[in-house]
Amino acid sequence: MGASRAAADTEAEFRLFAIGQQRTLYRAALVLTADPGAAEDLVQTALMRTYAAWDRLRGEAPAAYARRVMTNANIDRWRRDRGREQLTDEVPEIESRDESADVASRDAVLRALVDLSPQERRVVMLRFLEDFSEAETARTLGIPAGTVKSVTHRAVAKLRASIHMSAGEVAT
Repeated sequence: MGASRAAADTEAEFRLFAIGQQRTLYRAALVLTADPGAAEDLVQTALMRTYAAWDRLRGEAPAAYARRVMTNANIDRWRRDRGREQLTDEVPEIESRDESADVASRDAVLRALVDLSPQERRVVMLRFLEDFSEAETARTLGIPAGTVKSVTHRAVAKLRASIHMSAGEVAT
């Protein structure tokens, strides 16, 4: 009876964690992938693997573990899909849709993020979405702080120069 009660408490504790982190993890995954469907898959993978390690992680930093799992799963996804055909957002027909300025801005940012390398997206996600310092980003990704600085500089320059971020596409 006591073991099942402890298991129920553990499961309830993880559910609270998952509910609290799901939106944050999704935003981070969206920055990593620039694809809403792939982002949802990454979040699910991260939560499944975090749940599997929950007994070990409870007293530590499960959110950081989930982000790391998500980053590694995205690298695996990128390597696996590297040689496959890529779907495009453009269809032959002319679409007639009424989008708000916020949707257009988000779309422009996602299109600009696609032009970044996977490493640049990981660094941008941690530095600007998760608000990590250079040292925290370096530690999380296992790369030198100087690399974080140069990758950040290069990624920001690419985003600023992106045709998707031009004044005509991004509402200010």
